[in-house]
Parts: sequence; C-alpha cells; structure tokens
Amino acid sequence: MPAKPRSEVFDANEVGVYHCWNRIVRRLFLFGIDWLTGKDCRHRKEWVREQYRALAGVMAIQVLDYTILDNHLHVVLRNRPDIVQSWSDDEVARRWWRVCPKRRARDGSPAEPTEGELAELLANIGEYRNRLSDISWMMRLAQQRVARRANKEDDVDGRFFAKRFDCERLPDEASVLNCSLYVDLNWIHAGMADTPEASRYTSAYERIQARWRVFKGCWLLMDPVWQFRGGRTGPCREWIEALVRPSVDVCSSSVARRLASQSPARLAGPRSVCPGWRATN
Repeated sequence: MPAKPRSEVFDANEVGVYHCWNRIVRRLFLFGIDWLTGKDCRHRKEWVREQYRALAGVMAIQVLDYTILDNHLHVVLRNRPDIVQSWSDDEVARRWWRVCPKRRARDGSPAEPTEGELAELLANIGEYRNRLSDISWMMRLAQQRVARRANKEDDVDGRFFAKRFDCERLPDEASVLNCSLYVDLNWIHAGMADTPEASRYTSAYERIQARWRVFKGCWLLMDPVWQFRGGRTGPCREWIEALVRPSVDVCSSSVARRLASQSPARLAGPRSVCPGWRATN
C-alpha cells in the first residue's frame, strides 16, 4: 500500500506531534563505521544533532525526542503554529533570515540583515510565517545541510538520504509515550548500547544527564529537549511534562538502581544541564 502524502499527514497550521524518520541511501553506515570503506563517520551524528538543535532554537517546532543511529535517525516533533501567530512580522522576518541567511559573517554565523533585505522578506511574510512551523521545512533543511557537508567530506555527489523522510502523526498521549520509549531505547534495540545512559545520541541520554544533577534550592521542570528561544510553552507545558516524564522514569530506572548505593557527594558531582530543562526556584 503506498504511503500517504505528507500533506495528508500533517498541517503546518495545526498543532500536532509527529514521528519522523529517515535512512541513509542504500542503508550504508555513514553515521558510523562505513563497512564498505572502513571510514569512521561517527562524528556526523553530532552534525545532525546540532542542526536540529539550531533549527529548534529559531523555528516554532519543538524536538521532543530523537535518536541518531549509524544508518538512520528518528525525531519526534511538535509544531507550534499558535506561537508563530503571536510573533510580529519583523520577528518572523528576522527568524527566517537566521534559518536561511543570504549573507554570513566571517565566523559563519548569519550576518545582520539590512533594511532592504528585511523589506524583501516582509513582502512574502505570510509564506515565511507558515514555514517556521512546518515540519517538512525543518526536516528538509536539517537533512539537506548534513547531506551537503557529508558529500563534501567524501568528495562525492548525489543522494545521501534514501528519501525526503517518512512521517506519522501521533494522535494521543499513549501514542506519543509509546513512540518516545521506542525512540529513546533504539540504541539498546540496535545493540549499540547496553543502557539508556550509555546511548550517547539520544534524548534519553540528555535527560538522564540532567536528571541526576542536584540543584540546591531548585527543582526541574521538563520541557522538550530543544525548542525555540524566546518562545513560551503556554498551557501545553504541563501536558508535555506529564507525557514525557514517564519515558524518563522508565529509561532511568536502571540508572537509579545503580546510583542508589552511591554516596550523595558523588551524586552531586558536576554534570552539564540538558537543553530543554530549566531550573525554577
């Protein structure tokens, strides 16, 4: 049976949670040890993670879960067109400029747009507003940039990913929780790690690292792993927390058993805070 067109799976103007995935062309291990050439390509996993992190910081799309394996990736995304509608035309233009800048500074960061460049974007601001909450655009931009960088490194051209991407809507809380567990435990299912805290390129790994950090006089609220800066979670914040925290509890249960016998001083040792967590007094 042919897959549904993506236009029938999701609507950029409707809030929803989606599971998206893609494989590398011919199932090659171009995010790991390439069995054909023996080349170590594991550093490319960091490229993928940084692309989604950067785009989530600008677009109105939250990355709820992710995993990056040697030959494919999974992401669970939540688009927020309601947030985009609260942004002014000027903010939408500046955010799109940061997503697709026409000029860059010497360090590679987007250059400051001129008034003329902003005016050019404002002429089609409705289209850019829709793109900022369009999952198809996030997947397109992230994969395109990774593919170009990898092809340049290998001195080849042609397809890097097998297709644009596959996508399915997660209609309710149970579906999202089941999918989150599947994504978070994918490294273990694939035999790449024995425990969630050893699953380096997963959202479970980041959340576990943050979970065992001790904040004196503070407590932690769960947000998506990555989301737009300057945004607001609004009335859906509690829903996300209630939805994702069971996944963290399941993934970190083995960690808890091992850490139970360790001293409080060791538990309080320095750990970096995962993006998407926030300490609240």
